[in-house]
Amino acid sequence: MSKTVYMPSPASTLGLDRTFGIRGWKVLRDNTIKDTIPDLICFTGGEDINPSIYGEKPARQVRYWSTKRDQIEMDVFHRFIGVVPMAGVCRGGQLINCLKGGKLYQHVNNHEHGTHPIIDCKGREVMVSSVHHQMMIPPDDEGVIYAWAKLSTIKVANDEDTIHLDKASMDPEVIIFHKEKLLCVQFHPEFGPDSCTDYFFNLMDKYILEPKNA
Repeated sequence: MSKTVYMPSPASTLGLDRTFGIRGWKVLRDNTIKDTIPDLICFTGGEDINPSIYGEKPARQVRYWSTKRDQIEMDVFHRFIGVVPMAGVCRGGQLINCLKGGKLYQHVNNHEHGTHPIIDCKGREVMVSSVHHQMMIPPDDEGVIYAWAKLSTIKVANDEDTIHLDKASMDPEVIIFHKEKLLCVQFHPEFGPDSCTDYFFNLMDKYILEPKNA
């Protein structure tokens, strides 16, 4: 029997629904979720996150957000947290992180296009896609930075507090909240390369769908 994944914003799946489908998942839409409990909820990429969600005013680099989408996805998060495992891709990962008490760098450089390597806590290097300009800051008391890159030399936080670095610092790329089975990634598995797609599904299988090393 196919596993089911619910994506609350189907208009913004950016091909992620097809990526799941190829791997045998059944994608649920708003008109099919009803009282169903899916195997996974996946928040997808798209607009910026409204800084008010994490208690800040927007910096000038914050481009646009959707208040309607934010509210729909926050409602889904609060409805299913602790009941259904959740994964977030790019914006989706940022949203989960913020709803767990984290924040975002409102703008970073060197992450808006192309592919780049990340390193995880197991010492593995993986090539991933990158199309974001905001970045997760995990909460102090929860959330494990599982993988990171070292690319950005400019980070904008706290509305207009711009940090200029002489060399690239740690950029969180994967954050896992083990207790509630939440996976947050900055990269886009639907954009490839294959190493990126495989890595995403392997992380889900190991840490939020069938946790073995929590």
